Amino acid sequence: MRVKFGVNLRKVKTGAEIYIIIFQLSALLPTLYMYLISGYPYLMTRSGVHLFLFDVGISALPRWEALLLSMLYRGTSSETATYFAMLGFALLVGLVAANVLKGKPRTAIISRIVFAVLIFSDLLFRLLPIHCNQAMSPAMNVIGFVIRLACLALVALDLIAHRRKPAEN
Repeated sequence: MRVKFGVNLRKVKTGAEIYIIIFQLSALLPTLYMYLISGYPYLMTRSGVHLFLFDVGISALPRWEALLLSMLYRGTSSETATYFAMLGFALLVGLVAANVLKGKPRTAIISRIVFAVLIFSDLLFRLLPIHCNQAMSPAMNVIGFVIRLACLALVALDLIAHRRKPAEN
């Protein structure tokens, strides 16, 4: 028996699956910055693409997750623990979502509704004039809001497609 390697280019991803990928990428971007500055500490004093990617990654995370990561960092004073917690949570969400989104139709629809409600509530929270929403620059806040809004649109498109074709699901 031969082992085949490759990528199935014809596989179609749903909006919720793309949302999970975006969620996981937003956790990876700050981690890349951490690895870069561990080898080249002088990068902390310079702004560039690496710092921009860090800011985009942090601002694209849900606010509640960013707040929990901040609390973890303040409690442990360990960047390593913070980044491993962020990556571990992204991995956990990816593993759970892979089973839930492709599970029974009822479970898949309920999970998409839960994702949509969580994203929508995160967008509402971002609009509140509180201190934690002012930690990033206004430009990064707008970029994070747009990314989260696009994620909401992806999940909503899945739900709309389900409503239009209920017999197939």
